[in-house]
Amino acid sequence: MPRRGPDRIGVQCRLVAALARLDHTPCVETVEAIFDSTVYSYLRERCAKTTSRLSSAFARERAVECLDDCESGTRLVGITHADLSIRGVRERLGRIAEDPTEDDDNRQAARNRISLDH
Repeated sequence: MPRRGPDRIGVQCRLVAALARLDHTPCVETVEAIFDSTVYSYLRERCAKTTSRLSSAFARERAVECLDDCESGTRLVGITHADLSIRGVRERLGRIAEDPTEDDDNRQAARNRISLDH
């Protein structure tokens, strides 16, 4: 019987952490599938961090999606990596930088990304 619930999430967290430590690039699809299917926001953050290191496409694809994640740490990964040449990314970073409800670190990171580009 497949594992369900918190135990399954713990196994997935350990798997993603191990793949990140190994720098195992063939696992990107697996980590992205976990990102897409998990209900645990901190696992999504771990998946985003791992994918950002292992996938050359992360900045153009998944990082943009991370900008709207519910977890501030996942948003920070998106802020740090999103490709600024993609339509709408600069505007989204500007909204994050000015959002009084956003995490302070995220607002500052968004400001830094925008100012470094000018």
